[in-house]
Order: sequence, then C-alpha cells, then structure tokens
Amino acid sequence: MAMWFYQLSEEIWPTTDYRFEVWEGEKSEWGLGPSPRLNGLLPQPGDTVALFYAKTGCDEPGFYGIAVIIRVYEQEGEQRIYFRPCAPSDRLKIWPWWDGEVIAIADEIRQRANRGRFWSVSKDVQTRIEKGIHRWVGGAVPKSI
Repeated sequence: MAMWFYQLSEEIWPTTDYRFEVWEGEKSEWGLGPSPRLNGLLPQPGDTVALFYAKTGCDEPGFYGIAVIIRVYEQEGEQRIYFRPCAPSDRLKIWPWWDGEVIAIADEIRQRANRGRFWSVSKDVQTRIEKGIHRWVGGAVPKSI
C-alpha cells in the first residue's frame, strides 16, 4: 500500500470549507492537478493519502487528515481520486498537526516544487507521517507502526 501527499491551498479551497465538507467515513472527490509528482507511480484503490494545507496564505497549516483511495479515474482530461477520510481526520481538521517535523516532511516531499498538489511518499516518510499523527492526536505511538 502506497501513501500520497495531497497539498491543499487556502486560496483555492479554504480550511473553513474543508472542515464543513470533509467528514470521516464519507466519500470525497478531488482532482490531482495539472502535473502531479508521481515518480512513475499511479495511485491505486487501497492506497492512503495524507491531506495537507501549506503555510502560504493559511493561518492554520498542517496535516488535516488521512484517507483511503477508493477509485482513480480521468474526467475532462484531469486525473481524479475518489476517497474516504479515516480517523483521526475529524480531530485533525479541528487541530491540524503543525510543528517542526511537519515542515521537514513537507519540504522533503515537495523538494523545491512547493506549488504542486500531489506527490508519492516514500515508506520512510509514510512511517514518519503515521507516527507523527498518532503522537499529535493521542500522545503515543502504537508499537505496530
């Protein structure tokens, strides 16, 4: 199972709209943008996606959730994903994970291409995201991660 990093923009989709529209267990659908950073990979059903708001123009940046990809398809020339947010996404959208580790993770994933929208994530970075989210929302990291 692969993980993907989806960078959201306050300018295009405000955090207030995200908080109202995206709920754990309910399906959502978004475009991947004109030039996703896929490293030769394609997202697949069952993969996860970390939902992230960049700091630029955003008063509350950080990780807002984790979702499972249900379907990937093309519509009007744009690749799109259909996904279902999972716990603890509802908690993260109220209290986004934002600290020095998040900045380091985002910078490592984006590699000077800050204006992109969608990137593949290495297994090492995936583990850092999963552990960081558990630490942020629960104060502990499960031994299985």
